[in-house]
Amino acid sequence: MSIKVSEVERLLLVNQFRLLALSSDKDERESLERSAEIFERGYVANYGDALGQIRDWKELSEEQSQHVLDVLNMFTAIRNAKEDGIAFPDDPRMALSYAGFEDASHSLYAKFLIEKMGRYEWLKDPNWNLPTTWKYLPMLAIWRALPNSMKLGTADLAAMATAVEKIK
Repeated sequence: MSIKVSEVERLLLVNQFRLLALSSDKDERESLERSAEIFERGYVANYGDALGQIRDWKELSEEQSQHVLDVLNMFTAIRNAKEDGIAFPDDPRMALSYAGFEDASHSLYAKFLIEKMGRYEWLKDPNWNLPTTWKYLPMLAIWRALPNSMKLGTADLAAMATAVEKIK
């Protein structure tokens, strides 16, 4: 994969690497100075080396990010309904329980939101890679269509649980 960097971006990266090198230990400083030189001289074939780990991560699109946020918000609404004493359908534990994400980038974003951003802290996710798309999509379709998706009633919960049960 070829990395495209404008001259301005190159200059910014060179300056960033040099600034970081000033406050780094000897080994790290050498690595940062090497990265600065790669961008300063325009060694395109080595841009990936200079960027290190970041080149292995693909951007999470706004649409994908919104999907993760919608899932987390949906389970927040389910939790709120439970706390408000709304009657749940029979045995909602499986159908209406949060089970993480099977896609690694979605899972890592959710983990970032929960652990680093301090959002959705009530979610405990022991297995970040369970197969969940089959479950979340029908639930999300119902949840997104609700006029007040953060205030769920018994009928809303039953519809979501039924949607999941239909595809099991």
